[in-house]
Amino acid sequence: MVASSILLTALIINSMMTNTVGILWPLFMQRHFQWTDSQYSYLLLAAGISSSVALGVLPTMQKRVGPGLTRVAASALSAVCATAGFMIKQPGGEAVHCALMLTCLFLCATLDPSLQAGISLRFLGLWHGRSFGGMAALIGIGSVLANLISTGVFDATYDSEGFFGGGSSVMLLMGLLQACCAGGLFFVHRRLDQGHYVDLVRSPSSAETNRSRITSYAQELHSRATEGYSSEDAHTSMLGGTNTEDEGVVVVGPGSEPEA
Repeated sequence: MVASSILLTALIINSMMTNTVGILWPLFMQRHFQWTDSQYSYLLLAAGISSSVALGVLPTMQKRVGPGLTRVAASALSAVCATAGFMIKQPGGEAVHCALMLTCLFLCATLDPSLQAGISLRFLGLWHGRSFGGMAALIGIGSVLANLISTGVFDATYDSEGFFGGGSSVMLLMGLLQACCAGGLFFVHRRLDQGHYVDLVRSPSSAETNRSRITSYAQELHSRATEGYSSEDAHTSMLGGTNTEDEGVVVVGPGSEPEA
């Protein structure tokens, strides 16, 4: 439960970070670097390419270092890149600023599907499919919070001078939240994942267990069918339960013969 709560919180904050960058980046570029809309459109193209590349390299990253460390690194580095990028406001620093912000979006795009995968593996059974709807709702909540908080703080600090003026304080706040998530994800990786939870990406034992159960069930169905019993009887036999017939109650169990 603790691990699921941390992952869900990280999903909301990552959504806030992504939407905050999308909202404030054009305003920041226009004020400090006097960029026009046409110039910013190239950044949007680069951001889209960066996000696509992130989805492509995510499986390789998780295979090399594991899902837990991938989430920790993406969360921590995105906080550093976003905070450092919005601290660069001097003319001539556009290249460094854009590189840092594109790296931040790359890391956020990497973190989002990794978090959703980790959350879905903790909600198995009936809640497995419903967890995706819940995660979509949480991502939407993060987007709404980003619109409310980021625009309000940006307007309040827009005319301020100094290191955290001109909208930089907004990204500092988001960076701190993302850094706290990195700490929580590291806790999940070290204290919970390794002790009580085995990720299917790193250990396919659960998948092998399910496969062996299905194989055993199919073999039992086949053997019962060749002996003249129905698939319903075989299913009941696998469960070790009872089967009710019109003539009475017949107890069916593994290895037992039904009464005539």
